[in-house]
Amino acid sequence: MSRSRARWLALGVALPTVLLGVGWLAASARERASRVREIEGRLEGVAAAVRGAVDEGLEELRRREDERPFYLYNHYYSPPDVLAISDPVAVSPLAAGPRDERVIGWFQVDPDGTVRTPWTATPDEEGPPEAARVRALARSDALADLRALVRGRDAGQLVARARPSVAEPVLLADAWRALQSDANAPVTVALNADAVSLANEIQQAQAGDVGAFERISRRGRQAPVTTRRSVALDELQQSRGAARPPPQQPVPAPVPDGPPLVPTSIEVDYTPMQWRADDDAVVLTRVVSHEGAAVLQGVVLDRAAIASRWVPEVIARVSAGGPAPRVIEADRDATCALRRPASETLHGLDLCFEHTSIAASIAALDGEMRWQVGALIGLVLAVAAAALAIARASRRAEELAMQRSAFVSAVSHELRTPLTTIRMHAEMLEDDLVDDARRPRVYREIATESVRLTRLVENVLEISRLEEGRRALRKTRGDLTAQVRDVVSAQIPFASAKGCVLRAITGEPIELSFDAQAIEQIVVNLIDNAVKYAPGEIDVEVRGAGERVVIAVRDRGPGIPEAERSRVFERFHRVERAETAHKPGTGIGLSLVRDLARAHGGEASAHEREGGGCELRVELPRS
Repeated sequence: MSRSRARWLALGVALPTVLLGVGWLAASARERASRVREIEGRLEGVAAAVRGAVDEGLEELRRREDERPFYLYNHYYSPPDVLAISDPVAVSPLAAGPRDERVIGWFQVDPDGTVRTPWTATPDEEGPPEAARVRALARSDALADLRALVRGRDAGQLVARARPSVAEPVLLADAWRALQSDANAPVTVALNADAVSLANEIQQAQAGDVGAFERISRRGRQAPVTTRRSVALDELQQSRGAARPPPQQPVPAPVPDGPPLVPTSIEVDYTPMQWRADDDAVVLTRVVSHEGAAVLQGVVLDRAAIASRWVPEVIARVSAGGPAPRVIEADRDATCALRRPASETLHGLDLCFEHTSIAASIAALDGEMRWQVGALIGLVLAVAAAALAIARASRRAEELAMQRSAFVSAVSHELRTPLTTIRMHAEMLEDDLVDDARRPRVYREIATESVRLTRLVENVLEISRLEEGRRALRKTRGDLTAQVRDVVSAQIPFASAKGCVLRAITGEPIELSFDAQAIEQIVVNLIDNAVKYAPGEIDVEVRGAGERVVIAVRDRGPGIPEAERSRVFERFHRVERAETAHKPGTGIGLSLVRDLARAHGGEASAHEREGGGCELRVELPRS
């Protein structure tokens, strides 16, 4: 079969199979992609559910804090729903600290910049460790715009007037009347001042102060009753810049011995709680105002607790044993199968689904398709291998045909040359054309050519026997060094006739099992190759190399190109080079060397000789 027909046959077999396989793989890939999208869709659903639950929880927290009365941000307050002949005083429930793990604490910023917390009755008290963190955040640049919004004219004097001295307590009516004389006065400051004053009077009365007891007894309910009105922050900002409404009528001062005063009802404006973010905290803020005077109130949330404890709890509740993401910072690099924001409200946190979240599903999916893909790949590979084998077999057959043709031509030439020489000399002897002086030389030439002819025939027969498995080695234990030395000695006349100097470099005897005839053929063919291509000095050496023995033939010829060194031992192969193209040869001598070496359990190789030339080695095991 010609190479062209073989190629078309291989293509005709492989192409339909490959196209079918590609189509099948494409369909399988689409099916897998569709299933993966379903899995990712489930992850998207989990992420959306978690995000919804987180936002719902944060919104519930925001609404709860939004509904909290402003006066609870003070340490003391007068409960508005308690009937009493005088103002009772209670400690704010916020003073006990937060019960919600997400909350760090609360703060209030007065118009003069004073920061209060429910933990302490006065701003100067230190309070628990969380108080310092809350105050620092209240004074941070993140809230500078809101602090500027509540800052009023002469705020320091107004707030000072609302802060009674502990040593000289005053009635709320006095503070309330003073604050109402200026619209910039915040009602929350007045209520806080009165609550602190009243708490001090109660403590003094309990300690036996008769005057304090009489003042409490004469005092009526003086704390104003507040009503709530919600306003937008931008509306408050506009109203702060516009003209302020006229102040209410001042509350009349109480008569010491008269009836209790009627509480005043006032309307207080609240802006909705809004989210503010800081590096390590989240803040809910609002502005509380009355007739132009305002304070800033806020709730500080622990961002780390939200990210490390609360959101994971939400995830565990929502995922319910399914794939659960972990919480990571939004600016952190991470390898995720799916990454989505953890909250629309709380920015900076992401949900990261690890690849292990879908690994089991993908593995199950791959298991369903593995046998199909495996069978398909096996079929495609088998067809491809068959096509490749056909192509290679065709190419090899063509190469062998060419090599055999070249071999037949070379053998014919190699046979013709000695036969022609022998016949010519025989005819000269028969016709008595050779004188007595030349007869010995003619006889030697006839003998030499007959030896050459015999060697060629033996090589061909030996290769044939090796290929057919009919060549059995007859190993005997002996001295390899002596065997090689004897072969070299026998080849010296042949080498000398070709202008070569052949030397045997041998050392100590090396005992091993070998086939003497095979060793002779190996050495003779190596010497013949060197004589043919590298006239000059030729060294044959036998040396030990650990567990192996090396027979090396070195010459100073043109050498063998590196790319050809692994091929010179192939059957019928000859190095294509202009300077050696005219040299006779069949391409079977070195091939026979390798085959005989391998039959002994060894190997043949070609190397560059130091200083130029070639070194052919045969390595044999010592055993």
